[in-house]
Amino acid sequence: MDELTPKIADASELIAKLKEERLLVYEERKIIQNLNEKINDFVKRLMQTAWINSYQKINLNDLVLTRAEFTSEQCCRKTKYLSGAVFLVAKEVLDYQAVINYGDFLRLLRNQPEQLAYWLATGERLSYDSQTFVDILYSIVTGLYGSILLPEDTSLMLALLKQLAYLQLVSSDNPRRLLRHGTCAFSKMYYLFHENLYSARLFLLSTLQNPIIRVIASVDVYLDSDPDKILVRFSPAEILEKFGQLGTAEYNTKVAEYRTYVTNTLVEMTNLFITSIQESLLCFPSTVAWLIWQIGEMMSKSFGENSKEVNAIATDLIFTLFICPAIVNPETYGICDAPVSDMARHNLMQIAQILQILALYRYEIPDKKCIDFSLFNLNAVTDMVNLLLQKNNLNDQPFSMKAPSIYKTSVLFTEQDLYNLINFLQRVHSDINLHLNSNCILGYGDRVNVNNLSSIDHLIALLISLSDSQEHSSHSRVKSVPNSPNGVSKKNLLNKG
Repeated sequence: MDELTPKIADASELIAKLKEERLLVYEERKIIQNLNEKINDFVKRLMQTAWINSYQKINLNDLVLTRAEFTSEQCCRKTKYLSGAVFLVAKEVLDYQAVINYGDFLRLLRNQPEQLAYWLATGERLSYDSQTFVDILYSIVTGLYGSILLPEDTSLMLALLKQLAYLQLVSSDNPRRLLRHGTCAFSKMYYLFHENLYSARLFLLSTLQNPIIRVIASVDVYLDSDPDKILVRFSPAEILEKFGQLGTAEYNTKVAEYRTYVTNTLVEMTNLFITSIQESLLCFPSTVAWLIWQIGEMMSKSFGENSKEVNAIATDLIFTLFICPAIVNPETYGICDAPVSDMARHNLMQIAQILQILALYRYEIPDKKCIDFSLFNLNAVTDMVNLLLQKNNLNDQPFSMKAPSIYKTSVLFTEQDLYNLINFLQRVHSDINLHLNSNCILGYGDRVNVNNLSSIDHLIALLISLSDSQEHSSHSRVKSVPNSPNGVSKKNLLNKG
């Protein structure tokens, strides 16, 4: 018995320690669980704020840039509705089975960006209201992909854009015209992508703020790249006062001096932008750079490596559609708060045009009426484009997916946006079946998707299962408000994986 006493004491001590360890593990798990709940709650509130901000930006663009018929009163009304948006769990509004069906479908749709790209490219040709189609694209970016806040959503959006570029740009005889007109689904989605991408906004702000403020604050003349237009800005009386009598030696001398001053100022201001972009090129959004490189690789297979067409597309993606709009309209990008006068806007437009011309200087000869381009470093801008077209080390993704990921459990849609998306996809699927049954040619992209439809049978089955009766039953509860962002009521559709 005496021999067992130490062992019993050791066993008792072990039991006590195990109880302490169990209690410690329980408390640690409880703390971790609470932290996860706080993170999920924060992410949910962040997604809701990002959704509101995205539509506020769309609202502002409609007023300032896009839609002439959009009045300030309508803008204020939409702003009020967005500020008071109510986010509800879907099961509080829709039937339980409808929530399950919608949730399963949206989860699969989100994880099938290539198929979604095919449906968008095909559906764009349908006789669909253009504004409704744009609203569908908005809802995909802000709702399905959560305003591109999480790395996983960014990755899926990149896959969607890459496939859209393949379907629409690579197969086009004139991809640059298709891209610059901004009418194809890819150009619209590309705009929404970098508009919602935080790293893109940060790059534009840090790169363009100083040179833009310099142009606004220090330039007090119209900077025309065409020397023949310089005197058009003045009335006959102003010309007489500023330059003297037409035809005199004094007149010719003063006009020549003024043209030289305007040219030198334009060159100086443009060089400010070129230098700033060069210095910030290492901060160029890696996701955008990856997409440009991928599109360049695809275009090279059709038009040849380092061809004019490849560089033209890259120039449009970098300057025409990304950097130059922020130069011309800095206030809508939050780059400057000061009002931009008509003169300053004109000067910024001239600088933006020169940047685009310099980017393609090796392939396109500028108009002889324009400014003397020998005054610029002709290789500076083209070298930046070529650098972004070069192969990088991130073949699969432009960022590491090894970082701890946040599990996404919901997507955000208004009721009207949800029904518009489902109806659009059902119409597209019916149109595809109609063409397949009649042995018609589907158009761009059918060669890579028709043979792979069997891999997404589940997704299509879920799309078909969202029957009209369910839609009409739920749609009867929608309370759309005139001039509101597709209705005030906001639904948070559970999308558990």
